Amino acid sequence: MFIRRMTPMLCMSVCLLVVPGPTATAQQATPSHAFQVIDTVNAELALLHEANESGPANDPNAPALTPRRPRHVLQNALLVHAKVQALRQLCGLSASPRPALPANEVTPKDVKALLTAILQDTRTLRAVFGVEAPAVEKPFVDGKQPLDVYRQITNASLQLDGLGIPAVVPNDVYRRALEVHDALREVVVARRGTAPDIKRTSRGKTPRDVYDVAFTLLERLKLLAERRPAFAIPGGVILPNKRGGAIMPSHVIALMNDALGEIHSMRIVSGFDPPLARAPAQSGKTPSDVFDAVRTSVDLVDMLIDGET
Repeated sequence: MFIRRMTPMLCMSVCLLVVPGPTATAQQATPSHAFQVIDTVNAELALLHEANESGPANDPNAPALTPRRPRHVLQNALLVHAKVQALRQLCGLSASPRPALPANEVTPKDVKALLTAILQDTRTLRAVFGVEAPAVEKPFVDGKQPLDVYRQITNASLQLDGLGIPAVVPNDVYRRALEVHDALREVVVARRGTAPDIKRTSRGKTPRDVYDVAFTLLERLKLLAERRPAFAIPGGVILPNKRGGAIMPSHVIALMNDALGEIHSMRIVSGFDPPLARAPAQSGKTPSDVFDAVRTSVDLVDMLIDGET
């Protein structure tokens, strides 16, 4: 049950807090500085759970993580940012807009800035949940890598799921698939003069079908980066380990986030602006709709693989 001990009056209150900043300046930002901020976010979320007598969600079938780069970390952080806004709205607070992607290859500085915004928005939930403990400030620990930050962001995501935010549904995944499609289509039109639009042809697709085609998209992006110098990105496209067991829409959106991170980097190295504005909210979408959108994106990448010199 969501926020069992919260009263309606508290839910509508807005808490004005002085939020201490991270110990490092933006110019000094490294993965270790970003880790310090997300570690603090997790400690703050744990206080919300303690007050709410609840606990984080679990993900028993999560595969082992592969190495991550800052672009993957930022996309995962954007998902957590959206979840924090959903929780704030459930509590009667205003939602902060989603930050724009940087016009450069993502750096730890970009990640730290987004995580700092997440921390600030998380702390404003203290009054809603009745948390009176002093604000947490986790210590700095050197030697952290992007993978460590990514893992802590995933932990924060599970903590937010345990606080009762709405689950990811096909409408959410389709919205992300549109962003992938539009970011790719602009590149294909510029280089080939034409590109396919999404057409609905599939029926009866399952989340597993969508997950598999989303994984295929990442494999094609990896091939594009390897074969075509115009799309060679720092570190190359890194594939996650494939997930077994039951597939949920949230598992698909994680793959689409990876794809957006790789495409953002490809657009920068190939001379395009960062991906386009966020797609509008969707309704009435099914796994089959999402499958067709992702399948069309696979076709777009194949056109770049076949048509680039």
